[in-house]
Amino acid sequence: MTAATRIGRTAQLAIWLIMGLFYAGPASLIAPSAYALTAEEKLADPVLEDRARALSKQLRCLVCQNQSIDDSDAELAKDLRREVRTRLQTGASDAEILRAIQQTYGDYVLLKPPVSKQTWLLWLTPVLVLAGGAIVMGLSLRRTGQNRPEPQTSEKGADIHTAQQQEQALPLGYMISAGIAVLVLAGGLYLFYGRPDLPDQPLAERAAELAEKDADAAAETAALTAAFTAAQQATTEQPDNLDAWLQLALAAARRGDAQTEIKALTTALALTEGAPEIKAMIAEAMSRDAGGQVTVPARQLVEEILSENPDEPRALFLSGLAAYQDEAFQLAIDRWMYLYSLSAANAPWLATLEENISRAAEDGNLARPDFAAARATDAQSDIAALPQSQQQEMIAQMVDGLAARLKDEPDDRKGWLRLARSYQVLGRVPDQIDALFVAAALDLSDHELVIYLAEVILQSGQSEAYAGQIGALLDQLAPTAKQRPQWQFFRGHYALSEGQTELARSSWTALLSSLPAGSELAQLIQQKIAALPD
Repeated sequence: MTAATRIGRTAQLAIWLIMGLFYAGPASLIAPSAYALTAEEKLADPVLEDRARALSKQLRCLVCQNQSIDDSDAELAKDLRREVRTRLQTGASDAEILRAIQQTYGDYVLLKPPVSKQTWLLWLTPVLVLAGGAIVMGLSLRRTGQNRPEPQTSEKGADIHTAQQQEQALPLGYMISAGIAVLVLAGGLYLFYGRPDLPDQPLAERAAELAEKDADAAAETAALTAAFTAAQQATTEQPDNLDAWLQLALAAARRGDAQTEIKALTTALALTEGAPEIKAMIAEAMSRDAGGQVTVPARQLVEEILSENPDEPRALFLSGLAAYQDEAFQLAIDRWMYLYSLSAANAPWLATLEENISRAAEDGNLARPDFAAARATDAQSDIAALPQSQQQEMIAQMVDGLAARLKDEPDDRKGWLRLARSYQVLGRVPDQIDALFVAAALDLSDHELVIYLAEVILQSGQSEAYAGQIGALLDQLAPTAKQRPQWQFFRGHYALSEGQTELARSSWTALLSSLPAGSELAQLIQQKIAALPD
């Protein structure tokens, strides 16, 4: 495995852990109601849910009578719906999802199978039947018209006419019979191969494969149940352990048990003495429990959170969602755009924000914001009218000016954060990292910034160069922060970069104990632990 591949896999793993911060996704706009779809299947993200419904309507239930998986209550249809939603959440496109499912189940799973060597006869048969019938009828009429005799008045003429009819009867009969044969043949092919209510011919051959998928689905359900039970047991044994209550909330959310999730988060809130981040999780859980509606209690929590921390991401999202549900579309866009401007370039929720902002603009008949411009710094906005060459020069000058000012005012944390964003825009990653180190050191209670800095370093491919510095910063965080999966992952990663194998092993072992057994993330961590030198 190349160094680039290792960095890519590790970065992907880190992003998954960061996404655990938003474990249930942003609170949802209300998606259209489903027929067979159950509430626990629905995705929190309304745009992804709409895509999932559209894809489900294109896929055939393999054990039903001409139903899509969107309409079917069959277990196999539920499994396919779950597979579609899982792939959507990993970022796969609609075409990639359809292609993957088609490769597993064959063309029959598509309600509109593609034209291929295997299906061209099915597609062309109706055309051939119509063309064949038209040709037969045309030839018959033409022959009849050409050979029609002139009227005869004499008895002899009548005899001649009768003889001519007899001569024409045999070939005309052949042609009619041929036309009927074509129709019968086409009908037979349709009844045998093409009728939509017929079960898939190779289904019996795939019985073992389908049974395996059912077993996988059952195993996944069992794993979720086991994780939930283990989390409950952990809170019983360690009632003062914050991470145990957060893990219970996560396990409950994955099972769709909003009431247990809210209770667990309420206990966690008491343990943290009212942390805004936990309050935001509770507000989000309340909204999901209400079918995506930001309820009055949730709104009160959001207002309280934003008064304490105006930049709390969950609260900002829910605030925009509440405005959207009140049909205050411009206010919703403004709040979401503010969150967008605060978010890191690789934040996992950016795509969701863009889609929801676009929907609000469409529903309110408003101009869609320029997302590229929103991600630029204030300096870029001020000089946007300049030619490109002058823009880069001016941006660099202004950034250097900000850096010079911060040397005289080193305690200006917001200034260092702004400088870091500016360096990011300019592609000056080492300078961005240096600015983030200063900002993080000025407020070690901002755990999220330290985690983000660790992620930036990892993705830059410079882990070994910064391992000691970021490792020391991670060690200075509060004990509650060190119980979080993100801290455990990064501490292990940078310990390994420094050659501290045992610290890496202990950090990743602690992380592994908090992950659902058998999950993909747990398997990756197990692989990393197994690869550690003795």
